[in-house]
Amino acid sequence: MPATKDNYHEFNHETFEAMKDTALLINTARGSIVDTNDLIYALQSGEIAGAGIDTIENESADLQDSRSTKQVNNADVIKLSMMPNVLITPHSAFHTTRSVMNMVNISMNNLKDLYAGETVAIL
Repeated sequence: MPATKDNYHEFNHETFEAMKDTALLINTARGSIVDTNDLIYALQSGEIAGAGIDTIENESADLQDSRSTKQVNNADVIKLSMMPNVLITPHSAFHTTRSVMNMVNISMNNLKDLYAGETVAIL
């Protein structure tokens, strides 16, 4: 799910309230689709059972780097990471040798095709 103005905070208090109390929110898409304050409330109040996230609203680049040694100072990340029903991982699953090579190859092939006057699909 890409981040768009139409799905901004799609997961919010009303959404969490409608979920079963055994529900788990898994967000590996974009931080902006989840209202972080509402998620914290839902987790603390028992509206949902837990969350697994690798992205959060307004995350810093350090949170995307699994090798970063910088201290996390984002209050929401700290609060969520201290909850026993939350698992947070770096937003870096795309960053493998193969995926980076694929990004480079696809980009270069698209540039080559554009230069040759061919149509390039934009995803």
